Amino acid sequence: MDFMIKNVRWPWDNNKCTTVINYDGANLKLTGLEGPNPIEFKIGEFHIKRDVLQAAIDIAQMYDLFAFRNCERINQFPENSPERTKFILETHKSDERLLEFLAILRIAIARPSDEIEKALSDWIAFTFIKRLREEAPIIPEKVRTGELVRESPPIEEYNQIKRSITKAKLTSDYLKQALEGPSFDINKVYTMSAKE
Repeated sequence: MDFMIKNVRWPWDNNKCTTVINYDGANLKLTGLEGPNPIEFKIGEFHIKRDVLQAAIDIAQMYDLFAFRNCERINQFPENSPERTKFILETHKSDERLLEFLAILRIAIARPSDEIEKALSDWIAFTFIKRLREEAPIIPEKVRTGELVRESPPIEEYNQIKRSITKAKLTSDYLKQALEGPSFDINKVYTMSAKE
């Protein structure tokens, strides 16, 4: 079975779970989100405050870890089981967050503006405050018993996100405001890409 949607091959289909983000501090490479070819960015090309961008990258890396963990768990269940389907849907949630992040980055390169930096700040605030804990991987043993209990995000990575956000708030008043009342709408980001 070749599980394809918009040229994306889902890794659990061939029992090979991988991460998609490779970040070395100067370059960001995403592989497997939109097809076989990697998408590469040089961090210096963005007209976004570096601390804001770093906080977003840290959150994206957490979602990459979530997707990887869920992918590993998919193969613990029989192919047509409802438990397996739950983990596939969980992996899709993480991929959706990564695609939101990628969309913002692509627009930031093509049409740099204060609005796109604000959209990235909104994404940071909303994913950190409203989504991150709610979208952490579910615990397989609890799924087997019919419960839906989530892991805590890994403490070291979670603390790194908190440090990055604290640092970014020092350079971005907008991020401070966004964290007070987080909201994010990917459709507004897409609208930015269509503006002349």
